[in-house]
Amino acid sequence: MKKIKGIGGKSLRKGGGGLRNLAKMQEEFQKKMEEIESKYGEETVEVTAGGGAIRVKMACDYRLVGLEYDKDILEDSEMFNDILMAAINEALQEVERKRKEIMESELGALGLSGLGNLPF
Repeated sequence: MKKIKGIGGKSLRKGGGGLRNLAKMQEEFQKKMEEIESKYGEETVEVTAGGGAIRVKMACDYRLVGLEYDKDILEDSEMFNDILMAAINEALQEVERKRKEIMESELGALGLSGLGNLPF
């Protein structure tokens, strides 16, 4: 009888405990996802906008962890708001890029490369 391959190339029939193996693989995958989530909190991205007038630092779990700005930019509140929004939006894009990079790297170590585009 042909073996059915599961996640990471592991056989679902190995040892006759197909469902037990599947449950164990699901448990391992869940643990790995929790590790990845904690890694997101440790990794940060930093961007600047307005020629360096505003610097935003954001953790990959979407927490804003740093904000610096040139005090002169406060003179024009509309410009300050526009540049701040641009910096935050760019930081969010960088967070998404970094999260995909982390996910791909971590899942690749499990033999699950190509799943980095999952929506989490």
